[in-house]
Amino acid sequence: MNLAITSTNDSEGGAARCAYRLHRGLLDLGVESNMFVRNKSTDDPTVFGTQSMFQKLVSMVTPKLDALPLAFYPEHEKFVFTPGNFGSFNPAAYSDKFDVFNVHWVAGGYQSISSITRINKPVVLTLHDSWAFTGGCHIPFECTRFMGNCGICPQLKSSKEKDLSYKVWLKKREEWKRKNIVLVGGSKWIVENARRSSIFADHRAEIVHPGMDLNIFKPLDKNFCRNILGLKETDKLLLFGAVSAVSDQNKGFQFLEPALKQLSEKYSGTDLKIIIFGASSANSPVDFGINVQYMGKMHDDISLAVLYSAADVMIVPSIQESFGQTASESFACGTPVAAFETSGLIDIVDHKINGFLARPYDPVDLSEGILWLLSDPDRLKILGIAARKKAVEKFGIKDFAGSYRNIYESLL
Repeated sequence: MNLAITSTNDSEGGAARCAYRLHRGLLDLGVESNMFVRNKSTDDPTVFGTQSMFQKLVSMVTPKLDALPLAFYPEHEKFVFTPGNFGSFNPAAYSDKFDVFNVHWVAGGYQSISSITRINKPVVLTLHDSWAFTGGCHIPFECTRFMGNCGICPQLKSSKEKDLSYKVWLKKREEWKRKNIVLVGGSKWIVENARRSSIFADHRAEIVHPGMDLNIFKPLDKNFCRNILGLKETDKLLLFGAVSAVSDQNKGFQFLEPALKQLSEKYSGTDLKIIIFGASSANSPVDFGINVQYMGKMHDDISLAVLYSAADVMIVPSIQESFGQTASESFACGTPVAAFETSGLIDIVDHKINGFLARPYDPVDLSEGILWLLSDPDRLKILGIAARKKAVEKFGIKDFAGSYRNIYESLL
């Protein structure tokens, strides 16, 4: 079986890292996998980025062209919104070479709606967020208009029934309703939403939890990791991070600040510190009530594993996650997670077994959860062991890649 994986990036962002891990896991299983990306960062010869001068020019222009319709909505929310009208990837150049195409996160002008339609082979569409079944938004938040038809879009600040979101929704529905597309999501939540959508209500949808190399993401000696990172061995270290950690509202930085302020008033000690990765500083001054250290971007899995292992508790206060890869990575390193009881995080964190699930978007309850995790060192150690155990049982790379291989083979 010859497989083509498409993704805007091969290493930048959680979706890209997930897609690349899948690609490498499939190669290890003997699948002839090839990965096509717009932005290539790795030196992997099985990953193909834009090569010719013409391709590079097209890849520079298509993101701007695709974003043009948003100019008619000057008040739109500053969340990612992808019309999907333009893309630089041309499936016609590759369709005869591959048996199955697995489309991952392809926003930013890499793959258009119609380019997915034009693939004349079975398509597996991986749901790294909700874009595939909405009218263009990636994170719908409380909006459920994708279950009927989009329009009057809250993110566009539109009052029109047939606005841009309606047109994008209609294009997807008309082009994809009879297309042989199988959906794969990382959690029960994202798959259930796809099944409730008017675009994919009649399509096959499978749940496959993303996996990782558990020989890299594993518990390391805490003091050793702290010494490498220049952190105190005696501090109680909290960890928070993501790509665009402080600017992406969906990642919950706006909940982290009040939660830690609450925690600082209840915690009896001066050794508490929050470590933030994915950003070098806050966009504006922030008073957490405790010490803070920004680590900037983490560019490789080994550095991430060291950071997770150095922490006592990982905090994932996201609003919506299709899965929640930072939580599963933290588990693999034996570090419990405090998160809100929402979306894909429910598939990862088991309340008071390997972490704490707070009432959604309640900073006070989140602070109580962090305090509960920290208040008993023996219990925290047991929770960390349980976290690693779940990662080994559920989030290994072989099961991840093997489940995808089974789906591909079922389409041939």
